[in-house]
Amino acid sequence: MPASSFQQQKLRVCEVCSAYLGLHDNDRRLADHFGGKLHLGFIEIREKLEELRVNHSYIFVCVYMCAPT
Repeated sequence: MPASSFQQQKLRVCEVCSAYLGLHDNDRRLADHFGGKLHLGFIEIREKLEELRVNHSYIFVCVYMCAPT
């Protein structure tokens, strides 16, 4: 693809994995992206991070708020 065509291509950023997606990409290309390892890996990381945040908050509350004074 010539540099001038690449510079004129309209792109958007995937909110999950920050990959560049063309605004005019066909459905097959978008399906390949959303089913790809990188995109799905970021989803797993975000889910695990949220799980750890919830568990850490629970532990923090139990340790510091339930401790006898």
